[in-house]
Amino acid sequence: MKMKRSLLLLSFCALFASTVLAQKNKPPACPPDITNLQVVFADRDGDLYRSDNGTPYVTSKARGDNTEIMFQKANCTYDFTMNLISSKRTTKLTLGGMTLDSDFFNFDRIASVPVTQDKFNSDSTITPFLDSQFCKNGWAIDPSAGKPTYNADGTVRDNYAGCGIDPDGKYYVLRSVGMQAGDDNHGFRYQYSPIDGGPTWAGGTSFIRVYHPSAFVWDLVPDVNTGSMGRYYDKSANIPLGDYSVPFKITVTQIN
Repeated sequence: MKMKRSLLLLSFCALFASTVLAQKNKPPACPPDITNLQVVFADRDGDLYRSDNGTPYVTSKARGDNTEIMFQKANCTYDFTMNLISSKRTTKLTLGGMTLDSDFFNFDRIASVPVTQDKFNSDSTITPFLDSQFCKNGWAIDPSAGKPTYNADGTVRDNYAGCGIDPDGKYYVLRSVGMQAGDDNHGFRYQYSPIDGGPTWAGGTSFIRVYHPSAFVWDLVPDVNTGSMGRYYDKSANIPLGDYSVPFKITVTQIN
C-alpha cells in the first residue's frame, strides 16, 4: 500500500512539474487592443495621401458616424487600422490625375515596433537601436502557436524588413501597408509582409518607415530612398494597375 501511495505521489509530482514547465514555456498571451488613438495627417505640400479636412481622426461612435482606429493586439497581429466605412469622414488618395476616397487602411505590425531609440543600460552602457535584439534577430515563427516568437528582451521577433537610420540620425523600422482606393474593389499597397502571407506582387514597391520616438507616438512615412512608390491594384483579381509615388506623413498618438 505504501508503495502504491509513493508511486501515485511521484506521478502527481511529475504531472505538476510538466504542467508548470509547459506554462513557463508557453508564449505570452496577446495583449488587449488599443483604441484610444489620434491620427493626424501632416498634409504637407506635395503629399498625395491626405486628410479630408485637416483635422485629427479619433475613435468615435455616433448614430451613422463611426470612426474605428485600433492597434490590433488581441489577435497578435499588432496591425494599425483605421476604418471610416461607417464614418462621415474619409481620406484622400491621389494617383496621377485621380483623387480617390479611401475609407480604410491597414499598416502592418506597427504596435510591435519597439521605441526606436538607443537603450541606456543599468551598467551605464548604451546599446544602439540598430544593435538591439529586435533589429539583429529578424523574424521567426513559433510553430506551436503559428505566430512570431519573442526575443529574450521581450520584443516581438517580427522584423521582416529591417531597421535603418535617416540623415537626421533618427532610427526607423520598415513595414508595409494596404489601403482602400476609391471602392472595395481597388486598393493601393506599399510592399507586403512575408510573415502573414501578403501579396508577393507588391514586391519592388517602397516600404513604410515607422519612427517610434517615444512610448505613445508613432510617425509613418513611405521610404524616400525608394521613391515613396506604391502599387494601385484590382483587389478582386490581385492585378496590378500601375505604380505611383505617393508621399505622406501620418502621426499616431495614444491618448492617455
